[in-house]
Amino acid sequence: MEINLEETYKRINYGQADLMRALDYFDIREKDLYVLRNALDIIKDVPVEFFDQFYEHLMQFPETANILNKDEDIIENLKLKQKVYFTNMLRANFDTNYIKEKLKIGIVHYSLGVKEDYYIGAYSEYFYSLKSYVNQFLDKQQIIEFNHSLAKVMLLDINLTIKFYFFVKEEQERFYRNLSEKDSLTGIYNKRKFKEICENSMLEADRYNKELSFIFFDIDNFKKVNDTFGHDIGDIVLMEISNIVRHEIRKSDYFARWGGEEFVLILPETDIKSALMVAEKIRKSIEDFEFPVVGRVTVSIGVTSYKSNEEYSDLFKRLDDAVYMAKSQGKNTVITN
Repeated sequence: MEINLEETYKRINYGQADLMRALDYFDIREKDLYVLRNALDIIKDVPVEFFDQFYEHLMQFPETANILNKDEDIIENLKLKQKVYFTNMLRANFDTNYIKEKLKIGIVHYSLGVKEDYYIGAYSEYFYSLKSYVNQFLDKQQIIEFNHSLAKVMLLDINLTIKFYFFVKEEQERFYRNLSEKDSLTGIYNKRKFKEICENSMLEADRYNKELSFIFFDIDNFKKVNDTFGHDIGDIVLMEISNIVRHEIRKSDYFARWGGEEFVLILPETDIKSALMVAEKIRKSIEDFEFPVVGRVTVSIGVTSYKSNEEYSDLFKRLDDAVYMAKSQGKNTVITN
């Protein structure tokens, strides 16, 4: 998935006020900004050639060399970006663009496959390279002041870049985890993930002698909805039903789309009586809802409780039988088995 800088920036929840607090935390004062800007005035520019030594250093390590060798133009492009990066560091403009620049570095490094392990080493090399280059243009007192100010700003850079790198990494991992665990239409768990949760819940119920109940339901006459109004309207019905059920259950309950128009729930630490009450609330809430275009929709529900050491297949056979009985008794009803 391509990572959009502006959209990611909106989600990081890190603004100008946060940056100002960080400047205080790292003791970066107006004098430090003056020292860095003055050094830039003296050296005028950081030449691209300055970065040759840095990338020669990175090429010594197989992990970074493999990344840099993926594209013959990548090193030259990175050198140009590094030039902008260091020039901006010496300009010391701590604003929204500064935050976005650190975020962009995190995004680029994650996208290239750079592991977080390399960050501290890379910044250490940055610091000593830039310090050594600029120091040759300064007098003794300026060198002391510049090195001190540069160290503080560099530490802030490390802090933010790593912070944003991990934000991007966690977002991407969550995105791909959801792809494998969630139903793409409704956003609830898919059948594969549900089976995993179910097996773990059954083991826990056996180990700690806990109540565990299940609700399984099927939308009545759903084929007719699709045939009459089309699959797009049918999808809206599925999404609306998912939203209705989510509002009727606890955060500790698990809700999944079993397939097609079938849904299933796990209710931990819930006895059969309580599970029946939840099922009836779900049935009534769906029955009372006015679905777009379609109007009224009903569901047939089966409810059961887990029996100690019961096989997964036996449990779902009982659930499936309960739904079949609900259908046989006229639909729009709740049956326990």
